[in-house]
Amino acid sequence: MSCIARLRKDSKCYIFTKGAPDILINYCTKFLDKNNEVIPINERYRQELDETISKFASQCLRTLLICYQELPKDFANTTDPEKLEKDLIILGLAGIKDPLKDSVP
Repeated sequence: MSCIARLRKDSKCYIFTKGAPDILINYCTKFLDKNNEVIPINERYRQELDETISKFASQCLRTLLICYQELPKDFANTTDPEKLEKDLIILGLAGIKDPLKDSVP
């Protein structure tokens, strides 16, 4: 799922995307580190991400990868949304507890 937002601070447009990490990682090329620096994804980062996903899964958590990208100025002329969801920058990974309802057998 993606949404487009224009930030008043700098009046630039961004796409924010969330989804299953195993699918969304294929659209990501960089990540935001703890110092807010944009770093290219490398093997070490990919391994840490996979380990965290496995840890979350062992705790029965659903995982979501959260990403963004600054959009080009001519994005309004884009008719194919998949062209906007590329070269994404990973903001983080979320583990969500989603227990079954009591009514589920």
